[in-house]
Amino acid sequence: MYSCVVSSDCSSSITRSSSLIRRFYGLSLMILILLGVLSGCRPNEAVCGSQIADAGVYENVCGFGVPEDARQAALYMQVQLRRGRMSWDLEDPQGNVVWSGFADSSGPVDKSARIDQPAPGRWNLRIHVDGAVGEYSAPWLVKE
Repeated sequence: MYSCVVSSDCSSSITRSSSLIRRFYGLSLMILILLGVLSGCRPNEAVCGSQIADAGVYENVCGFGVPEDARQAALYMQVQLRRGRMSWDLEDPQGNVVWSGFADSSGPVDKSARIDQPAPGRWNLRIHVDGAVGEYSAPWLVKE
């Protein structure tokens, strides 16, 4: 099952990813995300996440918005796989890959990317799943 949530209601987006975050990454990451939300909820904040139940090979794409006056954007990638491998690419509005990474079943992954003065427009997170079973969550926060 795949889900990508883009919502002006940040509390519901954060709630959807909180069980994954609490289970695998502890209180410190939850506090970091909550500080971002408390500093000012904006419609361009989003959470992309999924529970991967079938061990197929496929790609998911989540789109995130960046407004004209954005000073910084951050993507937090949390992954826990029981089997297989997945990788991801974050693309700017021109299609250039600005950050990538991967995870496998060797242990949980908790990585982040910060982009100063991000280009306005739609940013895409491309997630490539290769025989994976597990779950991931990718909160996207923009600071104006």
